[in-house]
Amino acid sequence: MNESCLPELLNEQFAAALAEDALCVIEFYAQWCTPCHMMEPVLCELAQEYAGKANFYRADTDKLAETAEKYGVDTLPCVLFFKNGEVSERASGAKTKQSLKNRLDRVLQNK
Repeated sequence: MNESCLPELLNEQFAAALAEDALCVIEFYAQWCTPCHMMEPVLCELAQEYAGKANFYRADTDKLAETAEKYGVDTLPCVLFFKNGEVSERASGAKTKQSLKNRLDRVLQNK
């Protein structure tokens, strides 16, 4: 997972990402996490499909341990769906593309 299609958030960028008007989808991951490697192509596909509706990012829990703890990330990968700066959905562990699409659609419908 050296070069991802998803931008990686650092501490100083996290608040700015949450302040965006669009739905913000953040995958908390770690380089050593095999299920995280499996999720990346799925999230990349969803980022393309939901372009203009949702912004996708990644956050390395080894670099953002305090942020991960703040949001209760205790399983990797963990995908958090932020709407208006608040967590509106969460998907812990490896999920199917359809499972994530269902969550995305649910959050987008609840404007």
